[in-house]
Amino acid sequence: MTDTPTTTRRVASLALGRVGSRAVSSAALGITLLLIARGTTVADFGHLMTAYTAGLIVGLAVGLGAPTRILRLDAEHPDLPGTLFVVHSLLVVSAAVIALAVATVTGAGWVVVAGIVFALGDTMQNYAQAHLTARDRQLAANVLVTSHRLIPLAVVVVALVVDGRVGFVLLTTVCVVPIVIGLLAPLSDASRRSAQMWSAARQGASGYWVYALAAMLPQIQIPVLALIASPVVVGQFSMATRVIGPVTLLTASMSAVLVPELARRISDRGAFDALYAFSVRISAVYLVVVAALAWPGALVVTLLAGPQYREATFLVFAMIVSAGIGAFAQASNSKLLALGRAGSSARALIAGGVVGLILLVAVGATAPGGWLWTVPVATQMLILGTMLHYARAASPARDLSTSGAPR
Repeated sequence: MTDTPTTTRRVASLALGRVGSRAVSSAALGITLLLIARGTTVADFGHLMTAYTAGLIVGLAVGLGAPTRILRLDAEHPDLPGTLFVVHSLLVVSAAVIALAVATVTGAGWVVVAGIVFALGDTMQNYAQAHLTARDRQLAANVLVTSHRLIPLAVVVVALVVDGRVGFVLLTTVCVVPIVIGLLAPLSDASRRSAQMWSAARQGASGYWVYALAAMLPQIQIPVLALIASPVVVGQFSMATRVIGPVTLLTASMSAVLVPELARRISDRGAFDALYAFSVRISAVYLVVVAALAWPGALVVTLLAGPQYREATFLVFAMIVSAGIGAFAQASNSKLLALGRAGSSARALIAGGVVGLILLVAVGATAPGGWLWTVPVATQMLILGTMLHYARAASPARDLSTSGAPR
């Protein structure tokens, strides 16, 4: 396979298509949660989100990193896609069944059940979307991305209009729909042979599993900061971390498309290097654009958030810049994942995450507020440097003989 401007434009157009679908999905999720909060009590909404968050963490922990590993489908054993689907589905659904049983026995109520089922739907959908993307079924993957959020949103809107509230039995029922779709979408790859290849799914899974867990490290920052800083500082930091979602949307979508495209080119060093160089250029341009717009963006964000967040302007600025740095690192990350070196990516994320937490504690305990901007910048710079180091040492020629084993 020889890369041409046409093929690189195709990758860019696929990434833009995914950006659009994820933007719709993200907006639909935000509106859905807002409407659920409006149609329930504050306490119930808190219970729902606690169960939902815990469910996502459990799903991530038992999923063996399959949603990331499946992206390099073309570099894996032909039967492995079906095996990953079967193994991931069995492990995640089994964990959800156990959680639901515990919730039932303890009398936790429908609000907790709804949160668990909500999380299960997200976990199944994340895998299904990655599976279809790896199969180059881009339109179907984009449909899954949008329908995953639009279906619950429609039901929640109807419930509020008709009944003025959102019942958790209804919410549980509608959240089953994404689960069913997430199971049916990759089902064509499942076979009796794929169901028998459990050892193949376990072999080499550790790197992807650790990578998936390492990506959750930033979620620990706010709870840690809450232990050592004032509620005002925690509120400002929390607000700042939420504004970078749109900034990372493009590169996250680019990565989801880029990993399978790079994996298809592993046997052609020239095509692989050309596509990787293209992704580096795009990421570098994006970083420059984000950095240039970071200060005006920070001013707009704090203006919209209210005068109580004015002191957080520089923190928001730093968060936006750090998101741009993280976006630049995604090119190297995509290369490492495509080559099966998820372990290297995980080490970079862990190094940055751990140093970020240490710096957060040090700054939060000694100079809360004023120097918090150093945390996201230092974290992302370390991740970028480590990613670049590992990516520079990796190549298709070197990894072709061991493409199924992440390192």
